[in-house]
Amino acid sequence: MKGQVIRYSGENYLMGIPTHDDLVTENNEGIMTILEDALSKHQDIPFMAIDMEESTKFTNGQAWYVLRLYSPLINSQKAVVSITGIQVFFDILVPEDESPNLFKTKIRAILSGKIKWLNRTYKGISISWLSSQ
Repeated sequence: MKGQVIRYSGENYLMGIPTHDDLVTENNEGIMTILEDALSKHQDIPFMAIDMEESTKFTNGQAWYVLRLYSPLINSQKAVVSITGIQVFFDILVPEDESPNLFKTKIRAILSGKIKWLNRTYKGISISWLSSQ
């Protein structure tokens, strides 16, 4: 195809150029052998995430972050890597006029839903306060 101009008009195929599926079908046996051999020997296999999914799993009242990465393998099979056991955490700055223990109690009440942190704007002024349910 040296010097040949190929124009793509949005169709599902390009005449004379094999698709990904064509290449996999043609080389499937060899690719499967390579992949199975690498897996049986616990070797690295090509994996480049093309999609991801995030979620939170609750176990015994504890929040755990779950990350799933999706990728096609060299033989076009789909693979997913799930990373679990990541404990959810965040840092909170304790105001100077609060004791850490009292502030910790307020934050726990907010996170448990017993107390809500409300924000309102009134005549251009932002007002924040704690409210019991």
